[in-house]
Amino acid sequence: MPYALISGNRKGGVNPVAFFKAAVSGGDAQVTQNGFVPLPASAKNLVLQVR
Repeated sequence: MPYALISGNRKGGVNPVAFFKAAVSGGDAQVTQNGFVPLPASAKNLVLQVR
């Protein structure tokens, strides 16, 4: 399964990646604590939205 790495500033122990959600294939995929989003093999677009 492919992964998308979303980098961010982890200064002070805060991971801003937690504030991003990825909309993949019309559905929301929660960004994990380490900043990786599991993507379905059929995913062609990755849209990041600030929440």
